[in-house]
Amino acid sequence: GRKDLRTIGTGNMRLFQNGIEIKGIWSKPNAEERLRFIDENGYEVFMNAGKTWIEVVDSLERLSVK
Repeated sequence: GRKDLRTIGTGNMRLFQNGIEIKGIWSKPNAEERLRFIDENGYEVFMNAGKTWIEVVDSLERLSVK
């Protein structure tokens, strides 16, 4: 039941923070680099202090938000 997902490289992302949806890309060039989230304007999005939940999905096309 496990999914084989790519975690090195880049891809589209939707990030939700402080009640706001931020669209952009994620980027992780190699295993030694940290994961970065870049918004549609090219700015890096930093996580708030505290607990963070990251969900990896195989396609944003089927993602729905209510």
